[in-house]
Amino acid sequence: MLDKLKLNKFEWTLIIGIILINIIVFIVTKDINAIGIISSITGVICVVMTARGSITCYYWGIINIATYVIIAWQTSFYGEVMLNGLYYLPMQFVGILLWRKNLNKDTNIVKTKKMSINYMICISVISIVAILGYGIVLRLLNGNQPLIDSTTNVLSIVAMFLSVKRYKEQWIMWILVDIVTIYMWTNAFIGGEANSLVMVFMWGAYLINAVYGYINWTKLEGNKEVCTN
Repeated sequence: MLDKLKLNKFEWTLIIGIILINIIVFIVTKDINAIGIISSITGVICVVMTARGSITCYYWGIINIATYVIIAWQTSFYGEVMLNGLYYLPMQFVGILLWRKNLNKDTNIVKTKKMSINYMICISVISIVAILGYGIVLRLLNGNQPLIDSTTNVLSIVAMFLSVKRYKEQWIMWILVDIVTIYMWTNAFIGGEANSLVMVFMWGAYLINAVYGYINWTKLEGNKEVCTN
């Protein structure tokens, strides 16, 4: 399922690199956990395939989400549990349906779009308001790091929406999500939470890939089109 497309050296390096890092981390910490390993590896493959514009990203995403929900629940990141279980999982199937209708027949790569300035401003305002509101909800639920958790949740929801709609600006959102999530899991690691170090490395790989994704999607066919919906 690594797609019929040939992966370039960077993509192979990212995938193989995170697998090796996982092995080292689990050996050093003696915290060998199958769920953490599966989540990390499938997650990296998923985002690499997304950066390529390959529809196979959603199949890997389904596996990644199922395992990540278990880890987030064990760490009391309830916002992450709700985000992944109630939003990400069904959106994988929506993405499959929408991307299938917009694939370049010659390359089998999805056709991308670019947002207008007004649409970007609208998305930004909605995101800020939602972050503050959801942060209050998570605080009432006694969640771990409620404001940080809220930020990753809201920005991830927006980024996922932009992804299935094929907007290249999704990668700007993913970069922000990755930075905040790395901070969140780093705090969890300092607090002694299990599997947290693996999550730090996994999201670090996501951050590198998000930058690559933005660059690659800018080069993909269709990015010169400006869309407002």
